[in-house]
Amino acid sequence: MSIPVTRPPPLNNWWRCHNCDREVNYDAWGESCPDCGHGKCDYCAEFSSGSYTTANNQTSYDLQIGQYARPPSMDGWWKCCQCGTDVNAAWYGDDCTSCSHHKCEDCGPAS
Repeated sequence: MSIPVTRPPPLNNWWRCHNCDREVNYDAWGESCPDCGHGKCDYCAEFSSGSYTTANNQTSYDLQIGQYARPPSMDGWWKCCQCGTDVNAAWYGDDCTSCSHHKCEDCGPAS
């Protein structure tokens, strides 16, 4: 009996943010990292043929299986004290995306 293996997604138009190490799909997010809001620069790595390198070739390493399963960084996120929603401050600032509560001293860091 053979076990089906899920293939990694195609790497066309993907890049790695050098600020937070997030793998970003350009077609979905463009040149802005969804985790930290960093704009793609010369130090961010571009994927090509199973590996990625920076535009100025400062780094190059093989794609590791399992990197797709890594959870995103929660740095800069906060938890709404009213409804418990985790809010990405880089994207939404000080307003909760679920209840529109403005971040206050009772709101804490996201977990």
